[in-house]
Amino acid sequence: AFLKAGKLDEAEATLRKTIKFEEHYLGYGHPLLALSLNNLVVVLLSKGVLNKIEATLNQAEYILNRAYGPDSTYTSVTATNHGHY
Repeated sequence: AFLKAGKLDEAEATLRKTIKFEEHYLGYGHPLLALSLNNLVVVLLSKGVLNKIEATLNQAEYILNRAYGPDSTYTSVTATNHGHY
């Protein structure tokens, strides 16, 4: 909702809080964490903040590869985002 409304700072802050929550309660290897990381990358791309995107994408892709395998649709979405920056 924040992203569509152009509220990128709010979107980033909300995603960072969500990521901390998921890391703590779900663990670092949970697929929902990967989804939140991927969403953070989309926000950072929209803001033009490129310095932390690669590490975030790598973490998301690693989680999804372990959870679903390299041929999964979920994994391919994250891999596609690698091509956007």
